[in-house]
Formats: sequence, structure tokens, C-alpha cells
Amino acid sequence: MARALAAPLAILRGAAIVLWTLAAWSVWIGVLALGSQRSARLRPRIMGRWSRGCLWVFGGRIEVVGTPPEAPFLLVSNHLSYVDVIVIASAAPARFLSRADVADWPGIGPIARSAGTLFIDRAAKRDLPRVIAQVQGAFEAGHGVIFFPEGTSSGGAEVLPFKPSLFQFAAATGTPVHCASLSYERPPGRESAAKSLCWWADMAFGSHAFGLLARPGFTARLEFAPEPVAAADRKDLAALAQAQVEALFVPTDATRGAGTSA
Repeated sequence: MARALAAPLAILRGAAIVLWTLAAWSVWIGVLALGSQRSARLRPRIMGRWSRGCLWVFGGRIEVVGTPPEAPFLLVSNHLSYVDVIVIASAAPARFLSRADVADWPGIGPIARSAGTLFIDRAAKRDLPRVIAQVQGAFEAGHGVIFFPEGTSSGGAEVLPFKPSLFQFAAATGTPVHCASLSYERPPGRESAAKSLCWWADMAFGSHAFGLLARPGFTARLEFAPEPVAAADRKDLAALAQAQVEALFVPTDATRGAGTSA
């Protein structure tokens, strides 16, 4: 019975997300008429409401430990899935830094651009100064900026090494960096979150997203560190941030029972 209901549930949830996105987009278009300054202030709020609605449609529940930073802020977290964006934005609305090709993804690209996402071409080192300038501009405009310094997503067994390049703005200006740790859990007896929530290695996006929409809910645990870290050298700052994230880190599915099933 559960398998028979999976496809209709996925279609229903997918349609709900499309309708919710169109509603949020229509609000954003109306906000743009208020002028650039007011729309810039309201964009994170709209992003936060949209994220909370999407999380509800997915059947997701979020456990927030600690206090999210207040804008403007720089926040880093470990990276597990595309779902990370709506989980973190539901608690700390901000602008995200993403790899450049996401801007061209069907459906997701336009949403990301409308949300004010900053894009970086990780394969081109010459793109770094442009991105750092954009991060600085967003921060000075009073926005939160969130990035994933691992540079890729993982299955949640460990925190991957942080890449120091994106810490340059914070190191050069003495801006503190806030840290958070994210993990997922599925109900006992269900397929592990490492397979069904985390999007990593060679998983195909389309089939993974459809499977996520077709499955029952999940729990996301998001913990914020009590104090930010700061350093004048970007490598030192990346090391401090990684140590803080690792101190909070709970491996995905660490608290669920053994055994999995679809």
C-alpha cells in the first residue's frame, strides 16, 4: 500500500511546492515595486517564509538548537543536500553562496536567482575576487550570507575539510564567522537519511528529488554554535570554523535504529 501511494504523494507534494513558489514569486514581484532598498530588506523574510512552507510540504520537521545569528552575519555549515537551503533559511533567512551551474538548473535556477543567491565558478580562481566583493556588498547591505565551505555535499558520516578561500572577506575585515551543524534523521524502519535525504556522490538529482517527495517525513537537526570565530588569516579562520562545526556535528542517522527498508 505504501509503495502504491508513493507516486501520487510525490506528485501532490510537487504540485504544492510549485503553487507555493508561484505565490511567493508573486509577492516578490509586488515587493520589487516598493523600491530597491525596501525590497532588499524584505527579500530574506520572503525567502524564510517560502522555506518554511516547502519544509512543511516535504513533511520535514526542524529541531533548532542554539540561537540563529541576527543579520548581518556570515554563517557556515556542513553540507549534505539541496534540502539544506530550506532548512537553514527557515531558521536564519539569508543569501546563499552556491556553485555557478545551479543558476542554470531548470526551475531551481530562477528561484535561486530571485532569492538573491550569489554564484561562484569554483573552477576559475579568477572568479574569487568578484564573489568576495559581492559577499562584502551583501554583508554591508545588512544581509546574512551563508556558504558551505566543504565545497560539496556528503553522506553525513563526517565533516569534510573546509576550503579557506571563501573566508578571505571575513579574515581581511575581522568579521566574525558564525557556525552551524546540520544532520538528518528518518523514522525507524525507513530508508536511511544518508540515502534518501543526503544528495552526494553520483546520485541523480531528478530521481533523488522524486524519491524524497514520495517518502514520509524527516527530522532535520540544526545546531548553532554559541559564539562566532574570528582570525586574521583565512586558513586559520577556516580551521577554527571547522573545529567548531565538528564539535557540534552529529552524524546523519546516528540516533536511529539499525536496519533500513524502502
